[in-house]
Amino acid sequence: MGSLSNVIVAPAGTEVDGVITKARKPGGLGRSGKLEFQVNSFKTINNIEVPLAYAQKAKGGTDGGAGVVFAAVSVVGGLFMKGKNVAIQSGTKFDCRVTTDTDLKVKLTNLKEAMNPDAPHGVAVTIQ
Repeated sequence: MGSLSNVIVAPAGTEVDGVITKARKPGGLGRSGKLEFQVNSFKTINNIEVPLAYAQKAKGGTDGGAGVVFAAVSVVGGLFMKGKNVAIQSGTKFDCRVTTDTDLKVKLTNLKEAMNPDAPHGVAVTIQ
């Protein structure tokens, strides 16, 4: 996902925080579904939140020109022609941008050590 000075700070597969901002299911008259979302941030290996900017709108397809068919056939017939759902395939890549400089809370000389995914990060509490 991202590296700095040849040190990976967020490996591929890092979870990203995002939110669906608008969703509409497909409707009659061939109206397609609609999905709007934004990506907000991700966390580096050493648990620093990095703000991101990305917003996307996705639409489902139409039902083969249901509007035209509707006009030619009838009001009742057109009501039964539904639009299509929005589909975003698993693994789809989005081009997000870091919105502001973010302090990784580590010196460049210690970067490789701080970004070691096998090293403990944060505080671990064990309850017995």
